[in-house]
Parts: sequence; structure tokens; C-alpha cells
Amino acid sequence: MYHTRALTPADLGAAIRDARREKGWQQTELAAVLGVSRMTVSRLERVGSVSMDTAMQALAKLGREAVIVAKFGRVRDHRWLDRARLTCGSMVSTPPS
Repeated sequence: MYHTRALTPADLGAAIRDARREKGWQQTELAAVLGVSRMTVSRLERVGSVSMDTAMQALAKLGREAVIVAKFGRVRDHRWLDRARLTCGSMVSTPPS
């Protein structure tokens, strides 16, 4: 399973850039899918300086998601990880049973 740790907005932007490239998309293609300009995608990838909604939509369109983990924590139970997903607009957090 592939994970990327993003501690800064620039880290998140770099992760989105990598995911876009993996998918074989140009910035213009991601921009069209998101309904934003290519410059917005460029800004997102360089410094992460866009709205949270745009960043979350970009992750979703690229087949990625953000998962919130306690600082310095580890996710040990992947069943819990699967239930604690942050996706565009909804977060479900259920501790392991």
C-alpha cells in the first residue's frame, strides 16, 4: 500500500503532482476535471496554496484520499484506517473494536 506523508501544504501539493503524473495527466487535464485554471493546479502543486475543497477534489479525482493521523502516531490496524477516511466533504472515524 502506497502512503505519502504531507506535513506542509507544499508536501501535499507535491503528492498531488506525483499522483497526477502517475495517472499520465497534464496540469490542463486535471484543471479541466476540477473546473479550475491550469494556474490554480500549478499553484496547488508548487505551494499547496488553494482552497481545501480544491485540494480534496484533486485527491479524489486522482484516486487518492487524505487520512488524518495523530501527530507522531502510527496507523497499525489497516481495518481502522479503511474506516477513518477523509474524502471530499465527509469524515468517518471509528476506533478499532
